[in-house]
Amino acid sequence: MEIQARELDDILLLILSGRLDGDGPEEIRLELAGHLEHNPRIILDCAKLTFINSSGLGAIVSSLRIALNNDGDIFLANLGVNVQTMLELTRANRVFKIYPSVTEALYAFGEKE
Repeated sequence: MEIQARELDDILLLILSGRLDGDGPEEIRLELAGHLEHNPRIILDCAKLTFINSSGLGAIVSSLRIALNNDGDIFLANLGVNVQTMLELTRANRVFKIYPSVTEALYAFGEKE
């Protein structure tokens, strides 16, 4: 898995590529932990994420709890079919705010203020 980070004003955009399994869950957990204290408003762009397993999903859910406790949030954007299916099977689609594009997720963060 590859993670690219970009700052967009006071929102962090993480672009995820590849498969979120194997060592990926620990990698995403560490990446998110490194940003959550300073910037708890995060968008995960999943357009290039081809697969996520339960460990990967667990890492993101635990990070969501930390973000919410710090007056932030983690939004998901650009979900592919495989990732969307996993979220639906685990009902995680009820936990996360999911947007069809990064632009719409950015707009939604603006409306939360």
